[in-house]
Amino acid sequence: MPGGIGFFGLAKVEVVAATIYEWYGFRLSDNSAAAQQSAVQRDCPFTFGVCTKRTGVCSVIPARSSDRVIVCPKRLYFDNYDFLTYIAADAFDDIAVNLGPHGRPLLVSASEAAGVAYQTGVSQVGVFGGEWGREVRLPSMTDTGSRGGYSVDFTLIVVDPSGELIRIAPVEVQSIDTTGNLSDSIDGAKFGGRSIVPSEGAGLNWENVNKRIIPQLIQKGLMLQAESLCRSGIYFVAPEPVFQKLMARLGGVHRFRRIPKQPGSLTFVRYEYDDSAKVEEGVAMPLRHLSDLRISTSDFSMAFITPENLPAPDSYANAIRRRLRQNVR
Repeated sequence: MPGGIGFFGLAKVEVVAATIYEWYGFRLSDNSAAAQQSAVQRDCPFTFGVCTKRTGVCSVIPARSSDRVIVCPKRLYFDNYDFLTYIAADAFDDIAVNLGPHGRPLLVSASEAAGVAYQTGVSQVGVFGGEWGREVRLPSMTDTGSRGGYSVDFTLIVVDPSGELIRIAPVEVQSIDTTGNLSDSIDGAKFGGRSIVPSEGAGLNWENVNKRIIPQLIQKGLMLQAESLCRSGIYFVAPEPVFQKLMARLGGVHRFRRIPKQPGSLTFVRYEYDDSAKVEEGVAMPLRHLSDLRISTSDFSMAFITPENLPAPDSYANAIRRRLRQNVR
């Protein structure tokens, strides 16, 4: 690779195979004692616990790209769940709630919210999900009595001093899964002194945007639209590359009306790596909060099913023809 400062201390050039960017919370190029200790102990510096991923990979640079893409949603939990306090402040800005030292709503476990509100005499924000306890599942859309339904990563609630539930704000956090095998890159990290080794054939499962992420957001958003206490809609937290891929599938950001916060709104909270920050070794790469996009869940649904931004006619047949020509060779 040519010289010049970049993501790994090298130039920002397109790589031909996937490589690891962050491993156990630190850039793979970071050889500090803190980074090495985190890998040895399998720590997650974003949850202050043990990494729950078998590989320890936080983010990758996919093949034929210079993008850094987060593949573990817990990478977005940086700065002690900063995104949750931000969303709580936005969702409940019309309610006087108990604030923490950062000037944003103080977060406690949902099971403790009523007790804290009673003691302080001020409405309290509580959290289901993550370190605060089990996620809440949305009711099944069928009437079969089966468990069914979707879970929501985090549910923010507000309880008043009398113990009454007065507001709800669901929060989804999404990265993207990898495909193929990153074993060569992981072996380079483990046994090669944090060597940056490419993994041929490894990639990102962008098809999940179509098959899982968009349909679930539509179903959850439409269901929550009927919840009288869910007055701020649903929040979707994602890395910028995931947001951009999602918008590209739906025909582009320009297709959507920006709307005020309301029961049927869908708010995208986006993050990217902050390259403007001077980051020393032993410090996790900071993320930068981009401007939010708030749109209608109904518009989002319509964009998914309308025949725009689809492949040209006969694209399927042409793909088959290309495959047949390859077989002939």
